[in-house]
Amino acid sequence: MPAEEGPADHQLFIELRGQPATQEIWSVAADGRSPGQRLGTTPFVLPVELRWGRTWRGRQWPALQVAAPGQAVVGAYDPQTRRHTLILDLIARAPGHEPARLRRTLRVLEPDGWDWAKETQFPSKLALQSELRARPAEPVATPAPPPRIWLVEGAAPPPEATGLLTAPFAAPDLELWINNRLMGRPPLEILAPAGAYRVGWQRGTERLGETTVRLEAGETVVLRAP
Repeated sequence: MPAEEGPADHQLFIELRGQPATQEIWSVAADGRSPGQRLGTTPFVLPVELRWGRTWRGRQWPALQVAAPGQAVVGAYDPQTRRHTLILDLIARAPGHEPARLRRTLRVLEPDGWDWAKETQFPSKLALQSELRARPAEPVATPAPPPRIWLVEGAAPPPEATGLLTAPFAAPDLELWINNRLMGRPPLEILAPAGAYRVGWQRGTERLGETTVRLEAGETVVLRAP
């Protein structure tokens, strides 16, 4: 039932603070899951108005109306116990953190014995804390190491007699050749015995950047694209 216009019988102010300190507070959409209306940023005060729509003496207890921005607070009435339960339902969001659903029972109101003027029985202010969990960092993909190729066929030479020819970049339109043998597209690592090698690049049928490289045992020579 929508709340009537006019002064509220009682006002309740809910102060929301959080960790992290700055959080966006949203109502819950009609689907019951996703954010609906953006209400504010913490620290944030949510006003709630309670009305019967009648004079104080003539009020009817089941007719209590609850009004809050975005319907962030609703009243649920149990006719058997004649109790009103005030329920807060919000979503808190912050960059780098998992969103959190804030669903809290604020108060259970019974029909007898309430004096709205007494702060001890029904305070006009409530404070709530929202703590969000930091979102796990996205895993950083580690690029696979380039394939390591033996230049010579047959048994590999002992490590102390070899060096490394490396092309540590990506160039999908180029192929490396060594001593007129195509080795493949970079990135590449080629183990070879110490010695002199004729190296170059090939794009389609065109040869580029031909040069002679001297490789010493235990040395790494970086090959550059033309």
